[in-house]
Amino acid sequence: DLPTVSRYAFAGAGLLATLHGGEEDLLRRPLAKALLETGAFQTVACLQGRQRPGQLGALLVLLSGGLWGLFQAKKLWDRERLLLDLSSLLRRCAASIRYAGRPLGEWVRQEEKASRFCWEAARRPCFAADPRTALEQAGKSLLTREEDRAVYLGFVRGLGESGVQDQLEHIQLYEALLGPCLGKAREERAGKTRLYLALGLFCGITLCLALL
Repeated sequence: DLPTVSRYAFAGAGLLATLHGGEEDLLRRPLAKALLETGAFQTVACLQGRQRPGQLGALLVLLSGGLWGLFQAKKLWDRERLLLDLSSLLRRCAASIRYAGRPLGEWVRQEEKASRFCWEAARRPCFAADPRTALEQAGKSLLTREEDRAVYLGFVRGLGESGVQDQLEHIQLYEALLGPCLGKAREERAGKTRLYLALGLFCGITLCLALL
């Protein structure tokens, strides 16, 4: 499914695919050529087969190291995306309180397509009876850093607890508290993504040399 491959590659997801055949098949087969032209795959590895098991094992180790690096880098990207999501959600929440004043459950349903937090909350069993608890559970499952969770949970637990002006001030407070977390997430993503990728490949290459 070439459109799906292109879409996930554009979103920053790491992809791994296998193709049966030789090196010449990469450019001869229409599907293989189309996959390469999506730009989703930057590395091509050809296995040597049963005649050279050491090379096969070394390649698998190298791939494992590379995948570890990709996984660690992906966690940094995911954190930044979630905090950007939360920042946008805070702004839309302030606008809703100021102009619409919808019940919390109705507001979450409205934001379901725009926010991962609301999407997760709307699918919690307790959502209909207690949307605030559902939002809390969504944040706990999505955010892995304690400082990010603390900001998110503080924001959610104060929703609907006071008048309009107090609610707006509450949101402004948590926008200010979110800023340093988002800044730190951006710095880590920019500074450590290549480090994790290089570290994974270095470990993989080191083990490959030990196997060969």
